[in-house]
Amino acid sequence: MGGYLDYLNQHGFINLFGIDLTQKYVDHVNKLGKYTIKLGNAESIPFSGNYFDCLVMDQVMEHLVEPINAFKEAKRLLREGGFFCIAVPDASRYDQKYFFDFYWFIMREHIQHFDIEHLKLMAAQEGFELINFKQSETIMMSEKMLLPNLNLIFRSTSQRNEIKITSECLNLTKEMKKYVANDFERLEKKKIVIDRLIKSERRVYAWGIGREFLYLYESAGLKKCNIFGLIDANPVKQNNFLLGGKKIFDSSILNKSTSDSVLIITAIAHAEQIQKTLQKTGYAGEVLTLEN
Repeated sequence: MGGYLDYLNQHGFINLFGIDLTQKYVDHVNKLGKYTIKLGNAESIPFSGNYFDCLVMDQVMEHLVEPINAFKEAKRLLREGGFFCIAVPDASRYDQKYFFDFYWFIMREHIQHFDIEHLKLMAAQEGFELINFKQSETIMMSEKMLLPNLNLIFRSTSQRNEIKITSECLNLTKEMKKYVANDFERLEKKKIVIDRLIKSERRVYAWGIGREFLYLYESAGLKKCNIFGLIDANPVKQNNFLLGGKKIFDSSILNKSTSDSVLIITAIAHAEQIQKTLQKTGYAGEVLTLEN
């Protein structure tokens, strides 16, 4: 939509260009007349070779089937000595930034998982050297939901660099195994709680019909509970989707709840806000979050 280019322009950068996958966004920005925006993607950027001094791909690489092709395209576009700026989720810190079980995997649009070493290897294959990097966090839907990021600056060189496979290249495997093992432990704890609900046959409500809910529904056995109501504030979900033949409602469905019912807050990022809403509505049943 041009917001990032505006930011760069405010900080003194000129001759700014952009690409987008969606024609309506390309048309929108071009109508403003401030920048040249073209339809394209990270593996096929519609500009001539050696055209740019700097290329930015922020939160792009993790979505690509063949990320090496983005490096190839960047190499074609950049002048010698040009900078390739990349930001990706930092897979080496998934376990440190726990939000919900396997969350950095159940974001299914993220099909690649990187650390510094593997990005350096791909970059070296295509003639880039690492100049600088830093780790950061991005607040997503709430302050408790922090996406760990890697921010890297590569420079295009005149030749492909020597590819060095070191023991550090195995660190990501170790970190991912630890992340998976810890979240399987968390899953087992959730299964115990949900199994009790199944056996009790208590009425169960779930608030937040998204990734976390579907994970609990399929992997932790929530689908076997006596689900009495599905709740989500999103009117698109309310009006267009069914789950197991059940409609999705707003929170007014809780007006019919009983004191022996259980509400599972599955919209974890909004748990605090939902708790406040429940206090106002006077919901009298048990509330579970199953966060960890």
